[in-house]
Amino acid sequence: MKNSATKNLLLGFTFIVLAAFAGSYFYNKSQSKPAPFSISLSEEMVRPDSHSMGSENAPLTIVEFLDPECEACKAFYPTMKNFLEANKEKTRFVVRYMAFHTSSVMAIAALESAGLQGKYWEYLETLFTTAEEWGHKETPVSSYFEKYAASLQLDIEKFKSDMTDPRWQTLIQRDMKDGQLLGVRGTPTVYINGEPLRSLDYSSLVTAANNHIGGGAK
Repeated sequence: MKNSATKNLLLGFTFIVLAAFAGSYFYNKSQSKPAPFSISLSEEMVRPDSHSMGSENAPLTIVEFLDPECEACKAFYPTMKNFLEANKEKTRFVVRYMAFHTSSVMAIAALESAGLQGKYWEYLETLFTTAEEWGHKETPVSSYFEKYAASLQLDIEKFKSDMTDPRWQTLIQRDMKDGQLLGVRGTPTVYINGEPLRSLDYSSLVTAANNHIGGGAK
């Protein structure tokens, strides 16, 4: 009887200790704060020198492979712009290049040169809104790009010099290689947190975004 009582006492004590430990564990777990949000994307998706707007800590990273001369990119631009304006607090937007058309390389060189003077996004919008003027020529016409730079009050001599910088060729070739490795076959191709956007419309953007952040995109 004595051994049985001692055994029962030990079992009871063990149960109490385990119950206390479990209670403490679940209480602390319920009180802990969620870990900071982070997105891990391959270097082929986002390069350190890729132009982006928005916080690197944003819960959404949208990467668009685009061609400034692409008519579909021009058509999609207002949709993306409206989404970014409506969700700027939660979105990082990254631009990558795919140069598929005759004047694409020169247009990208002009865009990057404008970026050196702090007018990257303004120049990108200008390229889309004026695409019917400068695009789809037999050969690229640099005077158009200089005119757009002047309209943004850039230093034209610096702009013209920067446009000839061979690093833009290297950058474009790298972006196109990255795009090919990722499976990009046309423009625009859009990724949200590394997953391709299947349909290029506003509703699909919102739905895909909310699938990643659990709601809140609008």
